[in-house]
This record gives sequence, structure tokens and C-alpha cells, in this order.
Amino acid sequence: MPRGSVISKAPRFSSLDIFIELKSNWRVATSALIRRMNDLNLVSDWHYRSLMIELSKKWGRKKEPSPIKQRETSKLLPMIFRALREEGTSKEDVARDLSLFTSDIDSILFNITLIGVDGGKNRLSPGKNNTKSHLKRIK
Repeated sequence: MPRGSVISKAPRFSSLDIFIELKSNWRVATSALIRRMNDLNLVSDWHYRSLMIELSKKWGRKKEPSPIKQRETSKLLPMIFRALREEGTSKEDVARDLSLFTSDIDSILFNITLIGVDGGKNRLSPGKNNTKSHLKRIK
């Protein structure tokens, strides 16, 4: 939550309902927004404490009012894997070239489902054993 952005949208008189509404601007938890406002001295320590108590009483510490429905996603990763797929490189190939398990690739990519289609111009024939990596490490 950039300082300038938070300051520009800070309400003059803040209530928990206003914070619940404002949190969608930055796609953060209500408690994180309240904390940020306090860190920027836009909410007094007393008001911060009161808001956190009210939030906790209404929704507890685990639940979030008006949860954010869409998680932020990468625009770059799908493009990378599309290019690799067009070259005939599968997720399994990527995992092998990076010395990882495919489940590690899934967890790194936040369990985004990657699909591949067999074939492609650089696909090896089934009988060949090629140990050369198609991926290159850039320093």
C-alpha cells in the first residue's frame, strides 16, 4: 500500500465499515489497512486499537469481512509457459531441467494449472536420450 495512495484515499472520519469498503483499492485485509493507516499517523493509536477490537469481535481473527475474491496473478508466467509449450517444452521438462519435482513447480506457481500438448517442432523422438537442457540460467 503505497504511502501516497493511502494518504490520498484516507477518510476524514473513519469507521470499520469505511475500512472494509476501502480495502478493495489495495486488495488487502481490513486489519492490514487499519495498521497501515496507523503507521502513517492517519489513525490514532486509540482509534487503531478500537477498530481492531471491533473487527475482532465481529469477525474474529481468522475471518475477513467482504473477502477479496480474486487473487493477484502473474501476467508474465502464462506468457513464458505458452512460449515454452510452443517450443514443445512441457512442465515436466521444465521441472527436470531445474532439478525440481513437478509438484515444486506447481507450488512455486501458486498451484496454477499448466497444461501442455504433446508435439511441437523441438520435440525429441521417444527413443532418444538427450541430457542437454533447453533452459538457460541468466545471471
